[in-house]
Amino acid sequence: MRKNKLLILILSCIVAFSLAGCREKLTSEDDLIAKAREEITVAEADTIEVRLAAKQENDDRALMWFITGNEYQMHRYFPMVFEIVGEDEYVFEGRHNALERGQDIVVYNWGDGYSFLINNPKCKKIQITGNVGGLGAVTEVEIGEGEYPFHYYYELLPQDYIFLDAEGNEIRQ
Repeated sequence: MRKNKLLILILSCIVAFSLAGCREKLTSEDDLIAKAREEITVAEADTIEVRLAAKQENDDRALMWFITGNEYQMHRYFPMVFEIVGEDEYVFEGRHNALERGQDIVVYNWGDGYSFLINNPKCKKIQITGNVGGLGAVTEVEIGEGEYPFHYYYELLPQDYIFLDAEGNEIRQ
């Protein structure tokens, strides 16, 4: 009986270690989009347009933003995290939920900072109030014409942030 338990334990370890090396490497934008299509939670996941909107790499991980829908459909935004395993080689870690901050404006707290994705042409500026020692330094990020979807990664946790239109008015949800 004891030998059977030991044999089962050894076989379980062998199977576990062999499966650990079987993570699927994604090496092209088409591979990444196919993986996003598998992970998204929309009814037409197999037919809806999916595109890679932005990528932010930090050390051995990458945050990638995917957008579903086209000009005739509502857009949805999905941040996904991948491990970087080689040059242009990624392994999927997980799909996350973005926080909606206005029409076609989303954010995601990633790493030590915030990732902003703006796909609303009315939004012309992000105003970020820093949280550095309570000093509240303000960073303003301008968005040029034709830069949508626009991605910006702020490397710290902000105290506050707002989105502004061309006249300096805040864009609200």
